Amino acid sequence: MIRLWHDGNIHNPPGGASTIFKEGYANYIFKYIPKNDVRISVGAVPNSPPHFGTIITFSLAFSLAQRLEKLGKIVTVMAGMVDTIALYTDIYNFNDIEYQKSIAYTGVIHNYMDDFKELLDKMSSYFGGVKYKLVNQSELNLHRKAPEIIMKLISEREKIGQSLFPSTKCLALRMACPQCGLADKHGIKNCYNGNMISFFCPNHGWHSIDIEKDDLQTLQYETQLRSLVR
Repeated sequence: MIRLWHDGNIHNPPGGASTIFKEGYANYIFKYIPKNDVRISVGAVPNSPPHFGTIITFSLAFSLAQRLEKLGKIVTVMAGMVDTIALYTDIYNFNDIEYQKSIAYTGVIHNYMDDFKELLDKMSSYFGGVKYKLVNQSELNLHRKAPEIIMKLISEREKIGQSLFPSTKCLALRMACPQCGLADKHGIKNCYNGNMISFFCPNHGWHSIDIEKDDLQTLQYETQLRSLVR
């Protein structure tokens, strides 16, 4: 056991962004947002009831939303449910490649959505009726520029793969098998040909999507790639 002496006093030295905006956090943000309609995005993985970190993050988002509304903005908290992750029991290995079935496919997400809705309702009420919208990950691909963004990712997949996924050097873009729900977690076997992406399922073979013509809501992103897309 390591024992350290402490004087019992808590110090809060300024650091990071606080050195810029000091105490006027909301005022600083308000100053640099030209739009009247503002969306504050937060996310959580609904594979369990909301934990302490989620509660703190959501509280900060609603608190900021309330303060921006008092300054004259129209604010909505966008609560994103990361439903494309998998429980460890739904991760499989075939020929040294990791496949998964997402909590959306298995339905595990439905075990905890009422808990998240209850939390969001209470947050909204506590912070003066701030509006919120519950969204899932597929809605990322509903954006009008989604095809353009995805094509950009594909064209720069080698650079992105090396930067964001150094262990595989692959673009961690995936789509679940329409028959069994398995998805190549890291996009190891993906094949790219123009607008077409082909994905491999160890049970049912290849399936494809046309970025320009097909429904893009079936595409999934590993965490780093999802953050880049957002």
